[in-house]
Amino acid sequence: MRKAVNYRDASVRAAAEALSARLEWTPSQLEQFRLGATGELRLSFSKEPPIIDAVRCWRTEGDWAKGPELGGWSDALLQELEDSDLRGMGGAGIPATQKWRDVRDAVRTARQRERDDRAFIVVNGDESEPGTSRIVNYSCAILIWLWKA
Repeated sequence: MRKAVNYRDASVRAAAEALSARLEWTPSQLEQFRLGATGELRLSFSKEPPIIDAVRCWRTEGDWAKGPELGGWSDALLQELEDSDLRGMGGAGIPATQKWRDVRDAVRTARQRERDDRAFIVVNGDESEPGTSRIVNYSCAILIWLWKA
């Protein structure tokens, strides 16, 4: 979990540097971007349209935010999980990391369309096998971080 947060935070720092260099954003604008990128866009204070657009680009790996250092930061994490020989299978025998990618991509598509970007993940927590609930709790925690990003 800590590694996912570190990947995300490094990406937010790189994005803020890119916005500062390309668009000459003020420290106040960069801080609003950081808050929007790491939290919910529906916060209690209003954001300027350029900040909302920048957060949307970062979250969807669009426009200026393409690449693994910026909006594509979750690909590195997903690849690391895949390379670790994670054996969890989703329904229909599809590897868990592929299902996590699918959830991330569905949320990105909703965000690109500027529609409601909330995501709901339904998990069958009881497969009548020992240790299943422990695996489900860990998997859900990773998914929450990936989908918030």
